[in-house]
Amino acid sequence: MVNRDTDGFTLVEILISMLLLTVLLAGSLAMQVTAVRASGDSRKSAAATALAESRIEEFRSADYGNLVTVVDDVDCFDIEMQEDTGCTGPFYTRTTNITNAVGGLHINVAVQWGSAEGPSQISLETERTP
Repeated sequence: MVNRDTDGFTLVEILISMLLLTVLLAGSLAMQVTAVRASGDSRKSAAATALAESRIEEFRSADYGNLVTVVDDVDCFDIEMQEDTGCTGPFYTRTTNITNAVGGLHINVAVQWGSAEGPSQISLETERTP
């Protein structure tokens, strides 16, 4: 006759607990990957907004008669330093369109970049009077 002690765990209990732990860790890892990806996309969006804002400010302070449509590429943009750092990070294309509006000019700045979900774009607009 075998004496079954209740002190300790059976092999089946250990295997089930390991399976549950594995499932929980896999779910946690998936959430972490999603959070990191969203953080990267948010940084790119913030940099694109800063690029658009800097162009808007540049065109607000430029000579009215010299404003023309411009398309330029920016390899990487450091938001804190507000300048092109020449790093090998995200690639942005900034397009500035100038059109005639009632009483002045309409300025539209669009910045495009690649993200995990595909191409993304942000667009800012302003009006400029002579």
